[in-house]
Amino acid sequence: MSSSDESTTTVKELGTPVRAKLPVMTSLEKEILLGIVAIPKFKCIVENKSTNSIWTAQKDEAWAKISLEFCSQLNVTKRSGPKLKKSWENLKSRAKKQVSKTKRSRGKTGGGKNKYEISPVSAKVVSIVPAQLASISNPYDNDAVTSEEEAGRKSIQESSKTLEREVISSILAGNRSDIGQVSNISGRISPEELCTGGLKKVVAPRLHKRRLLAGQELIIEMEEQAHEKKMKLLDLQILREEARIKMDKEYYVARMNFLAKQNYQMVQHVEIIGTRAYWMNNNSINNDSIIFLIE
Repeated sequence: MSSSDESTTTVKELGTPVRAKLPVMTSLEKEILLGIVAIPKFKCIVENKSTNSIWTAQKDEAWAKISLEFCSQLNVTKRSGPKLKKSWENLKSRAKKQVSKTKRSRGKTGGGKNKYEISPVSAKVVSIVPAQLASISNPYDNDAVTSEEEAGRKSIQESSKTLEREVISSILAGNRSDIGQVSNISGRISPEELCTGGLKKVVAPRLHKRRLLAGQELIIEMEEQAHEKKMKLLDLQILREEARIKMDKEYYVARMNFLAKQNYQMVQHVEIIGTRAYWMNNNSINNDSIIFLIE
């Protein structure tokens, strides 16, 4: 046995946990993942092409939230953010290949039905990121069309990069008045503002944060009220069930007492009948004896 085999055997004997391979994603899990990624607040971040440290951190955080949302669903396998990110990239790659095959098949001469068809999952991916899949079209094809959404996406990305550079340079210089008086202590701007805002002026994050906290407090208060009402309803149902059980128990006890009393009365009645029969039998014997003696 070689040294590598011996080390492998030692590891197995020591019981070192081996990471189990996750099962392949089911159709339901794919639908759930696509539904979560399609949410604007997640899609805006994970599909941004920026690769600097700010956006990388935001993407990791977004995938962590996507993982929490995904794992909270029923009938799914627990998967981490990086695993879901890899699955999303694989779904996009597969959708691009299917779209490419479909376009090539459509462009062939001879007519007839298209040989390749896009799967429902790939069609959902195309609906989520149409601009990316439009980029694989052939520019020399007469049927090729330009994508306005692709141009808009590039414009938003360029404006986001410009705005981000202004924020970073302003933080380093210590002057924040040129970027809409941004007063965020951490110096980070919400990616949702960078994605959806475009060339709009950035609002003060502190004011936005206060409004967000106020909204969250209101939601929490409403949830607490709903929970309190639900608990009161459950308490009422418990009281009704306890009252019903108590009534059933009292009825059962009363019924058993009644049956026991009837049984006792029947036993007494049988004893009385037996006693009468005994005395009647004895009396008849005595009378016969007296008559015999007289004769």
